[in-house]
Amino acid sequence: FRRQAEEYRRSYSELDLKASRLKENYARLTAQANDAIIIADARTLRIIETNRKSHEMYGYTEEEFLSLSIGDLVPESGREAQRERLKTIRSRSGALIEAEHRRKNGDLFPAEISSAYTSSAAGEFIFSIIRDISERMRMQQSLRESEENYRQLFEAESDAILLIDNTAGKILQANNAAAALYGYTHEEMLDMRNTDLSAEPEDTTKVTKSTPVAPDKVVVIPLRYHRKKNGEIFPVEITGRFFTREGRPVHVVAIRDITGRKKAEEELRQSEERQRMAAEAAQFGVYDYDMESGLRSYSPEFLRLFGLPPGSELPLDADQVPAAIYPEDRAGLIEARKAGDDPTGTGLVDHEFRIILPTGPVRWLRVRGRTVFTGTGAGARPLRANGIIQDITERKLAETALRKNKN
Repeated sequence: FRRQAEEYRRSYSELDLKASRLKENYARLTAQANDAIIIADARTLRIIETNRKSHEMYGYTEEEFLSLSIGDLVPESGREAQRERLKTIRSRSGALIEAEHRRKNGDLFPAEISSAYTSSAAGEFIFSIIRDISERMRMQQSLRESEENYRQLFEAESDAILLIDNTAGKILQANNAAAALYGYTHEEMLDMRNTDLSAEPEDTTKVTKSTPVAPDKVVVIPLRYHRKKNGEIFPVEITGRFFTREGRPVHVVAIRDITGRKKAEEELRQSEERQRMAAEAAQFGVYDYDMESGLRSYSPEFLRLFGLPPGSELPLDADQVPAAIYPEDRAGLIEARKAGDDPTGTGLVDHEFRIILPTGPVRWLRVRGRTVFTGTGAGARPLRANGIIQDITERKLAETALRKNKN
């Protein structure tokens, strides 16, 4: 398998290698993340990629994750609410929520989920960053139960924590993490207002004055920009609770610097854009096939190679083979596909074939792909197949001309 994989890797063009390096950079970024990162197909909700922290948090292996949907990560009672949240994510391109999730062993835990919707030539995806907030929830409970416990946990939290007077906006308490984040001393922070930390003071004041005081009222602001003592502006995520303390309305907020997260999201977006541009430049198309749902997706460049406009349905025959394939090459493609879908094989496909375009000419194509399996041994079955297809007509014509010259 290693020898075959190495031969497959060497067959990639220089442009393929650049795309591979982009993927490797992204893989290193997610592997080092302290939060779980899960990517799912936006249409089928099937999980297609996870990082190391996901396996630790939920207890599933990478292979087990690939047989699940994101609905399997929440208890039955929470699935209807999740479906509604997914609609919001797609309509607004993202959301930040708190919800109860379930580990493989059945244990439930509170999670904070930041999700974003993205689309590329490869399809539509939901990109989620999940954090286990069990500790934070315990801290909030302790805050309600005991002022002394509150003070102890207040300083233990790694996020910046502020206790703020609703009426004047004055900072009543700040933990050490807050002082370190903004660059002020603890004494300086207690002489400030919350608007002094904000790069959007009007929005900060508006939220403070418009939110009713209620013990269970949680306000989540997924993105706000704050300012440090040195003038640096940076993105933060804010979670706040509004309540009454010693007879006056106050709120406590947990503030997290999300500079790293925004950078990761931007790098992912740029990586997808670079891969799309690379695909267009190299004239190769991308395909994806979910074998359980039967859903297929093709990039615009893939369809163009078959002489079809973007968004078209690829005509297939009774054996699910492209109808445009050259008759003499049909059997070979079927065998190559069967070999790729065989759990006892490598899962790789590398095959050349001809198609007849609607306009008449014959075009040579090369398909290179892989199949992902679920289960092991005799119980393994193909779950998903994806890869690229490239026009190699010029190369084949050159090879033909070279053979004629030799003869």
